[in-house]
Amino acid sequence: MYIFPPSAENPSISSYGIINKPRNLILDGGFQVWDESRSMPIVALTGYTGATMWSYITNAANQYTISRQPGITTNARYSMRLQRDAGSTNVNGVYLLFDMETENSIPLAGKELTLSCTVRAGANMSNPIVLLRLLSGTGTDQSIRTGYTGQTNFGQVVPSVSTTPARIMVRGLVPANATQVGVQLVGGVLGTAGAADYWEIENIQLELGPAPSNFQVANFGDLRNKINRYYYKTFPYDTAPAQGAAVAGSLRIVQYVVAGAAQNGPCFLFPGGRMRVAPVATMFNPNAVNAQVRNATIGVDCTASLFGSISEVGANPLFTTAVGSAVNNINTVAFTLDARL
Repeated sequence: MYIFPPSAENPSISSYGIINKPRNLILDGGFQVWDESRSMPIVALTGYTGATMWSYITNAANQYTISRQPGITTNARYSMRLQRDAGSTNVNGVYLLFDMETENSIPLAGKELTLSCTVRAGANMSNPIVLLRLLSGTGTDQSIRTGYTGQTNFGQVVPSVSTTPARIMVRGLVPANATQVGVQLVGGVLGTAGAADYWEIENIQLELGPAPSNFQVANFGDLRNKINRYYYKTFPYDTAPAQGAAVAGSLRIVQYVVAGAAQNGPCFLFPGGRMRVAPVATMFNPNAVNAQVRNATIGVDCTASLFGSISEVGANPLFTTAVGSAVNNINTVAFTLDARL
């Protein structure tokens, strides 16, 4: 149980200061869930960071690495490091982004929000400042990466940071017509990167009211289940999705047709429950570096593997069974489901 001073502005805190419900409007502000990678070079101009719910945009592809690090204070287990590659002369930063769904954003219209986080500069951070920005839009379920309709900056600060961790904040009034709210952060960049040209961030909290409160740590199991609405993988949690990377967790499909024939399904329900929208489903061969279903009984790949109709709750795999296979063979396939903004 966490105890905080009572807050009239924050309805999530009772008159006794006891938390009644989550205060943090950001899903995984503590960077607890990393499904795709724990350390990833930025090779594209936009994408996701490895911390599952956080995305980025930049004009500095192939110049940065994003990684999970230990907490920079004793109040956090993990932090995120955004590091410019040593020797790089590209002076574009990497914008760290979080988007809220429209359904979660509309109730915030006309209300005051406060964003707070803890930041530390690397020993060679070339321009030790960090921009914090609150953004809103008038569209539906859009992303800052592609731009909000009617995008508005309703709060911004650019404080200096140092190698000593510091809590920084910005607050702003959400426009009355807002249907979406998002957060944008970026570190300063100048000149040529040294060996420790990075900034680290932890415990990001967005909450109702004009002042920040203590960061509210999420229960990992609850957080994991909530994130399944946006992203799911069959791979073990500590395994990054890749072709040939994992048999554990793979879907097992009993073959009911002869060799070289088309098999449709059976249909299966997503283990994570209903997703935000029908997801982008990507197949992974558990044993080989291709995207084919694998016949585990005889160790041969199938062909023409893909997902058929996909909804928010389920899908059916389609494939042509392997040469030399037989009815009742076991076929396996790993996959990811992506319904993020």
